[in-house]
Amino acid sequence: MAADDERDDAQWSRRSERFATSLQVDVRQQGPARIPATITNLSTTGFHLQADERLRRNSRIWVRIGSLAPLMAQVIWNDACRAGCAFSQPLHPAILDHIIATPE
Repeated sequence: MAADDERDDAQWSRRSERFATSLQVDVRQQGPARIPATITNLSTTGFHLQADERLRRNSRIWVRIGSLAPLMAQVIWNDACRAGCAFSQPLHPAILDHIIATPE
């Protein structure tokens, strides 16, 4: 694994409970192209996803979950087409509960 792909545990500490999901979402990096992805776990502070293409480490992305407005996040680590991301602003716990409770 290349150094750029290694997880930086100091940056990627799990600060909140994670919930297993299989949410189909759209991710956007800089530019208009949308990248289909699946969020496989979600918390108030971040998420793990599997995308159709590689997301650049430390890049800013926007993810659209359901009918929510796009949420800004940063790619903390990547490994091929998998990535761990941190929300720029944590989700309110009620929003997380709503996402988890909504059928996919």
